[in-house]
Amino acid sequence: GTSESGIYLSTTSGSEWTFVGTGIKSVCGFTTIGTDVYAANEYQLLRSTNNGSSWTILNTGLPYSHFLAFGGDGDNLYIQTFFDKQYYPVPSLARSTDSGATWSNQLSDPDLAIVAFAFNGINAFAADISKGVYRSTDKGLNWSNPNNGLTNTNVQAVAIKDVNVFAGTYGSGVFISTDNGSNWAEVNNGLTNKLVKSLIVIGRDIFAGTQGDVFRSSDNGTSWTNVSEGMSNADVISFFADETFLYAGIGTISYTSTGGGLWKRPLSEITSVKESHQLPLSYFLQQNYPNPFNPTTTINYSLAKPGNVKISVYDITGSKVAVIVNEYKPAGNYSVQFNGSNLASGIYLYRLESGNYSDAKKFILMK
Repeated sequence: GTSESGIYLSTTSGSEWTFVGTGIKSVCGFTTIGTDVYAANEYQLLRSTNNGSSWTILNTGLPYSHFLAFGGDGDNLYIQTFFDKQYYPVPSLARSTDSGATWSNQLSDPDLAIVAFAFNGINAFAADISKGVYRSTDKGLNWSNPNNGLTNTNVQAVAIKDVNVFAGTYGSGVFISTDNGSNWAEVNNGLTNKLVKSLIVIGRDIFAGTQGDVFRSSDNGTSWTNVSEGMSNADVISFFADETFLYAGIGTISYTSTGGGLWKRPLSEITSVKESHQLPLSYFLQQNYPNPFNPTTTINYSLAKPGNVKISVYDITGSKVAVIVNEYKPAGNYSVQFNGSNLASGIYLYRLESGNYSDAKKFILMK
């Protein structure tokens, strides 16, 4: 998504691009629900059911005209409205639970300025450039803004790795929370550029994009290494990844500098996957432990190949009640915690899906 030209699609890892979004400028975010792709720009919410060949405007139900941030957790859509007295006097965070057909306002604040989202199961986090990090523990129904220890509330990015939440600030580097966003601490050893604009988690690694550099940490931010070789005058405003490359959306630090656009680098050069000598030979989903549990349990799983991974939880009626993992991961062995504090006691099913592999196991929440 570009600021001036529209939306482009690549099916060749970025080597070639096709124009698929005429007139859709100033894109502030993408997300997916099932096989449908959603995009939001400054004035429109759009959906494509054919990989961008055509787009349908979904503004019906949204009584606002300007959008600043957009994201989704795999089931719900979230959008932050821009300040516009004509349509809505106070910026707000709206949520849709029916693929954009209807919307409800979940949070209003005259200073609201959300620019990014991160999701992990029932937990949602929103990065605000003036208020720090907003947190929801019930899939966006209610939001709080604790920020204890977050000494810089100009938060440009937020990311989740296992039970850790990371916030990237503009001027004070990266902060970590190990208690679901209640308390924060700086983790900036080796992060020589603290103007953080973007974050992404890939397997054991977290990458921080700054106004000038890209840094990598494989120890939850305890130490950082600069992996910006080849970039110049880079303002790293966004990241995404496929099975082979890490991509960086680059702005330019000044109007006279060059090097903007989309850049990529092989993951094999910069991730900790290459340091592992015992990668799994097959996919495997282990039984959680403890089982029964109250309210947390651990799930271990193995990936034979890199790819998108989704672990979902279903109740005995087959209704999805949580998404524990929904992201790209390299091949390797992983462990993730599930917190069922918002669920009733009973028998549930957790399912792992990655590539053509799918497996499920039962577990019991006993309160």
